[in-house]
Amino acid sequence: MTDRKDTVQTFGNISIGQSIRKEMLQTFIGCSIIGILLSGISFVTYGKEAFSWIMDQFLSAYFVGYSIVGLIYLFKPHTIKRLFLRWAAMIVTFTIGGWIGANLTFLVMKFVFMKPVSLSNIVGALPSVTFFSIFFGVMFGGYSVLREKLDESIERLAEKEINEQNLLRLKTKAELEALRSKVNPHFLFNTLNSIASLISVNQEKAEDMVLKLSDLFRYTLDASTRETVKLSWEIDAVKKYLEIEKIRLGQKLTYSVEMDPTAGDIVIPGLILQPLVENSIKHGIAQKRDGGSVTVQCRNVSTECKIEIIDTGKGFDPECASKGFGIAGVRERLELIYKDNYSFLITSNNGVHITILLPLQEGERLL
Repeated sequence: MTDRKDTVQTFGNISIGQSIRKEMLQTFIGCSIIGILLSGISFVTYGKEAFSWIMDQFLSAYFVGYSIVGLIYLFKPHTIKRLFLRWAAMIVTFTIGGWIGANLTFLVMKFVFMKPVSLSNIVGALPSVTFFSIFFGVMFGGYSVLREKLDESIERLAEKEINEQNLLRLKTKAELEALRSKVNPHFLFNTLNSIASLISVNQEKAEDMVLKLSDLFRYTLDASTRETVKLSWEIDAVKKYLEIEKIRLGQKLTYSVEMDPTAGDIVIPGLILQPLVENSIKHGIAQKRDGGSVTVQCRNVSTECKIEIIDTGKGFDPECASKGFGIAGVRERLELIYKDNYSFLITSNNGVHITILLPLQEGERLL
């Protein structure tokens, strides 16, 4: 539990949630300003005679100020819920504090500084002290009401913003989950079709493909439960997929996977590279009689991770590329995660060249 002296809710010149030492300093500054104002008024009214009262004015301001602050600490009138009672309590607190401070001032002036102070002086000062105490009590009572209303408005706005952010986060999460749920069956169906077509041709290769598919899907299931994965994990999954496709296509497919050693711990959304590589093979390499090659390159470029997928396949019209799920799904996921802070460029010239730029994120931020 936090110490009471650090959490006391104070009022006027005393700020909320600050140490008592700082609160007392603020009260001293406020009282000094009042003392200067009172001295200025006396000087304008009485001329040079007011110089002998300057110490009296400052002592009065300090004693009255600290007396009021002490009563506020003790009774906390500003915490009363009902507005009328709060105002009445503030007026009474300031009035009593003003009387206590004025009498302390007279006592110090009489017994410490040996100045002549009579009962008539005390009685004569009470009306002005009472007037100013009531005036400041009303003012600070109004301030407490306005401050409370302002705090309530700020709290409501903050709560509304938090709720809106939570709703947006849940909406984004739901959309990402929906997209991720499409990746697994999409890839599974295509790979099972490849295995089925290979069984009648080469059972040993089909068995090898099933084993590799098992390893690949172990990663796929793990990645589907994470928001991000290490780039090295994603590259390993791409290699397994390419090995599977190599078994199916044989000499028609050659591939190369390159990654900077320093890029392995970069985190990216899971399962974004395999659908793109699959598109290159399915719509590019497999459509050519002589086949072709697929190259995957990953490296650090300044403050970004640059990923390139290059194939020498049949190619296609980039404007039609978004119609298939693979590319469209990847772009939609990147947009949900990175907003405008990413780049996805696709060109087609004697094949397809996809370039992705993602902001660098270190592995310790892995989710």
